[in-house]
Amino acid sequence: MQPQEASRPIIPKSKTPNPFAIVVNPCQRGSGILNYIRNVPYEFGQILPDFVVGETTCTLILSLKYHLLHPGYLHSRFAQIRHLYQTRVVLCLLDVDDDKPVEEVTRICFINNWTLACVWSHEEAGRYLETFKVYEKRSADLIQDRVDDNDTKGKLLESLSNIRSVNKTDVATLATNFSSFAGICNASMEELACCPGIGPKKVQRLYYVLHAPFSTSAARTLPQPSSLVHKTLPSLPLVSTVPTTPTVSSSTTNSEEPEDKSDQKEKEQKDDKNTPFSYFDDDDDDEWNNLNEYDLIYAFQNRSTTTAKPEEKP
Repeated sequence: MQPQEASRPIIPKSKTPNPFAIVVNPCQRGSGILNYIRNVPYEFGQILPDFVVGETTCTLILSLKYHLLHPGYLHSRFAQIRHLYQTRVVLCLLDVDDDKPVEEVTRICFINNWTLACVWSHEEAGRYLETFKVYEKRSADLIQDRVDDNDTKGKLLESLSNIRSVNKTDVATLATNFSSFAGICNASMEELACCPGIGPKKVQRLYYVLHAPFSTSAARTLPQPSSLVHKTLPSLPLVSTVPTTPTVSSSTTNSEEPEDKSDQKEKEQKDDKNTPFSYFDDDDDDEWNNLNEYDLIYAFQNRSTTTAKPEEKP
């Protein structure tokens, strides 16, 4: 008799998951939220989170009453899931009138990089899950502002406001001064700097973006914004506080001997260098503070025709 072969265990074929269905953790079986998931199919699967609504999106369901009874529950669930999903959302059911638990849950979610969405009923939580699944592969164009093809101002605003530190007010100022996009492109750095509210850094970045070639090899020959020297821009008006000498009484002037004129001039020059200068900066981002103060002081001293001198008493 031939020996009988050992019977092999029958391995059931794994069921392929439905890509259009929400995957539900078996621990959520019997939950009231499942009664309100009607527009999207759902199926149970062995997953770590409560619901998987996308390839990179998962959700957890938390009741504030359960959180008050088990404060460490949320920490343990976060430790299990960690960073397995890119988008992690906590649907918090607000079934307690107190606000302190909400603040505590918010702090825990913020520290662990989870998104918190507050719901007031199981129906609202089901609507959230359906929306997450329906818009899983949709782009962000649905919620972005749409610019009409005939709206030239909107196109100009959309294109120039993408440049770093250039805001809507700056775009409106450029459009008013140069009338068209071609006028802005053909303007020199000096002409751009004459516009109110546009400082040296904005001028450098704007000029570089408008004149940078599309090819990488040609772009290397163009100077970067950091290498552009601020001396090429027109000088803006400066405001300085002229140091005033304290008034000396007649009794002290008679007792003290007058100092030499050369020593007095050296002291005045040192005081001028140490005095703080304030600049007219319409940029509101302190761009002029990055410039060399001694160059500005030197330019101001050469430009000034009159200097305030203390009155000499006989």
